[in-house]
Amino acid sequence: SVLYTVTLTVDGDETAAPATLSSSLEPGLTVTDDGVTATVAGDHTVTANVVWEGTELSATASLSVSAADAAEVDLALDTLVTTANEPVGWTTSAVDPYGNEVGTADVVVSSSAAVVVDGTGAGTVVASAVGTYVVTASLDGASDGEELVVTAGAAASIALSLSDETPVLWQTVTASVDVADAFGNDPSAPYSLWVDGTGTAMVMGNAITFQSDGEFTVWAELDGTSIRDSVGPMVVDSI
Repeated sequence: SVLYTVTLTVDGDETAAPATLSSSLEPGLTVTDDGVTATVAGDHTVTANVVWEGTELSATASLSVSAADAAEVDLALDTLVTTANEPVGWTTSAVDPYGNEVGTADVVVSSSAAVVVDGTGAGTVVASAVGTYVVTASLDGASDGEELVVTAGAAASIALSLSDETPVLWQTVTASVDVADAFGNDPSAPYSLWVDGTGTAMVMGNAITFQSDGEFTVWAELDGTSIRDSVGPMVVDSI
């Protein structure tokens, strides 16, 4: 609260006078013997009204009120689901216990795991690894959090390996195919597996059986792209 004094001057003499105080911004201005308490931030014009010998007198004074510390912080993300390394914008807002807006220039936004956050009051958050991240905004002891789900981006590479790269006739080998986006995440993208060569080989799923002697190359390719990998050529013959 702010102490106040209302003084009435009569015939050159000053005397304290009981007064009714009101504010241009806050109809519910609290006035007690201990002072004036304003809860609305801004520049108030406080008016003191005094009735003296049947005449109403008034005087005004200025009172500047700043917002108190933040009691509530709100964090807003542009989206709650994004792809790897795709920045997501964030903004913050805050209010004090009386509903006044509090500036968020000093807000601290942080996140779990390997997430980059930048900005003052507003900015972006980005993660390159698939996962669910908690992004938190903190100010004056108040905080708010949002979950951000990061999914894999478009498939960018394919890697092929075989359980045995020196197979013999009628041996079945298993192909392992690893597909990744640009940041090493698995996008579960479809691919095709086939064998080129001078002999006969049968492909069933990821199992390859060499049915004749010959020279073979095994290929894996991301569907709808020219991104591929191969193992070979391998020479297959009888034991």
